[in-house]
Amino acid sequence: MVQLTIELVRKRAEHNEGELHSLEELSLHQEGIEKIEGLGNWCPKLQILLLQGNVISKLENLRRLKCLVYLNLALNNIETVEGLERLESLKKLDLSINFIGDLLSITKLKCNTELEELYLYGNPCCDFENYRKFIIYNLPDLKHLDYSKVTRSEKILAFQNVEEWQKTILPQQEKYLIGRAEQKIENEDRMEKEFAALDVDNPKSIAEYMQKPSDNSPETRKQLMQVKEILDQERQSHKLSGEEIREKRAVKLYRPDGSPLNVNEPKVAFTISEDEDSYTLEVNTPKFMDLSYIQVDPFKDHVRVTMKGKFFQYVCLEEIDVESTKAVRSQTSGVLTITMPKIESESKKAKTFLYGKGGKHSTLQRGCKKTLSSLDKNQDQNLHSECWGKREQLEIGSSRGKSVSSHLIMEETCIEKPFSVGFVDDPEVPPLE
Repeated sequence: MVQLTIELVRKRAEHNEGELHSLEELSLHQEGIEKIEGLGNWCPKLQILLLQGNVISKLENLRRLKCLVYLNLALNNIETVEGLERLESLKKLDLSINFIGDLLSITKLKCNTELEELYLYGNPCCDFENYRKFIIYNLPDLKHLDYSKVTRSEKILAFQNVEEWQKTILPQQEKYLIGRAEQKIENEDRMEKEFAALDVDNPKSIAEYMQKPSDNSPETRKQLMQVKEILDQERQSHKLSGEEIREKRAVKLYRPDGSPLNVNEPKVAFTISEDEDSYTLEVNTPKFMDLSYIQVDPFKDHVRVTMKGKFFQYVCLEEIDVESTKAVRSQTSGVLTITMPKIESESKKAKTFLYGKGGKHSTLQRGCKKTLSSLDKNQDQNLHSECWGKREQLEIGSSRGKSVSSHLIMEETCIEKPFSVGFVDDPEVPPLE
């Protein structure tokens, strides 16, 4: 079991820079603590103390916490309410899911005049007949009991026929305490045998022990905590000795042939939109994640976003302009918007060259038509087929297939014109450039 030490308390006081004397809130839940000690000396100004999920069996060493307003001791091994009389500022007390069967011990809370909220849900005493009447009668200043408001009508009923319903409380409590004493004896014999047969080095033995049905008792809860502590020590020793070290599975970003994969390791929502000129990727990064934890890496056919070491990768169907890619993140929503312009494909360049940006025929095409009119019919048909065949070939071709360079397009689309009638080749005339 874990001992409550000043080192542990100082570790949990990081929000107060490790200063204990002025500490007002302390959380020590699920630490395996068995006994409360030292808090009154170390933290005299505590107002909120959270001790749920431990194996504390007795309420003690709390009398010096004069400023304590809220005390949470849910999910522990407490059987009797005691040691809280000096907590003069206490307003809220949570003792849910313990083993309180001594209902008469709750009357000790009469000294806590500021107490307004009391939670006893999940304790054996809650099954007693007239349990709620008993609590309201003995603690008339309560405003909330077990997650429900104490109504005026409940208070009136609690103060009527007091002697009659109080007679039912004591027999029920005595019956429970007798059964509890028998349960303790049975648990001690049974648990001693089970613990002796448990082999902590054998996973099968541990699995069988965990699957065995057991009663809900302080002894069982304490033994489970001891087994958990032993297993944690075994795992830690194996880890320190280099045994059973589990490596984190590496995320695959590329196939064996080098082509990228779509990856969403952080499991974030995203949207992708595409137009003729660019891709727009919107990634819903965590809203409060600092920008220093986010990195954007664009590549020619994919983009990668790294968030705290986790990879998000999207593969584009067309090549993108890496140098012109921009990333902007919203400060209010955390949405990361990445704009990736496409690299203009050769087929688009050919279309622009033949048609022009306005969709009309270019000068070269009009020149081809003009040449066709000056030829004879047969030559006209051959040249017409040659000129338009070149244009169709350029339109059908894909940029992801065999790429066509710009100088090849010029060579394919420019057709040499025949000399006109009466043409004289004068060598003194300089050539047109």
